[in-house]
Amino acid sequence: MKSKFWYFIIGGLCLNVLLMAGIYLFSRLNTLPKQKIIPVTYLSNITYTQIENGIKTWELKAQEAKMIENKKVALKEIKVTFFLKDGTPLYVKAKTGWLDLNTKDMELKGNVKLWQNNGFVFLSDYLKYMQARSIFFTESPVTLEGNGMQLMADGMKYFVNTKKWIFSPRVKTWLNEWLG
Repeated sequence: MKSKFWYFIIGGLCLNVLLMAGIYLFSRLNTLPKQKIIPVTYLSNITYTQIENGIKTWELKAQEAKMIENKKVALKEIKVTFFLKDGTPLYVKAKTGWLDLNTKDMELKGNVKLWQNNGFVFLSDYLKYMQARSIFFTESPVTLEGNGMQLMADGMKYFVNTKKWIFSPRVKTWLNEWLG
């Protein structure tokens, strides 16, 4: 009977020691400095493809993409290919810009270049694209070059679906050769 008593006392002491160790460790875990979990908001070498009704309408490539606010993505070294309804591609390049993931609007800055395979190249330092209206526009100085011609204006609009250009009232044009 004495041996059962001592087993009971020793078992109770061991249980108390384990319980106290558990309480101590649990209280220490709550006092450790909390680590912040930061979501990944930076990607490199990304490709974003816009598909409407099963048809690829444009594809954006950038060396760097970073979420900024309200579903806007800041981009660096941007290349966009628009696939027009008649099958011809329209290319755009810029140093920086942003894409609104809700509206699919874009703002492009720094050495903006827009061109097609017809020989004409559009140059500006700033260009905006509105997806809902399929229009590029800017109020910054622009240059359109190609096929022996150079046109400079204070701003422009380019309607993607109709391929129509509208330049600001102040336009200068140079013809380098007779286009007969």
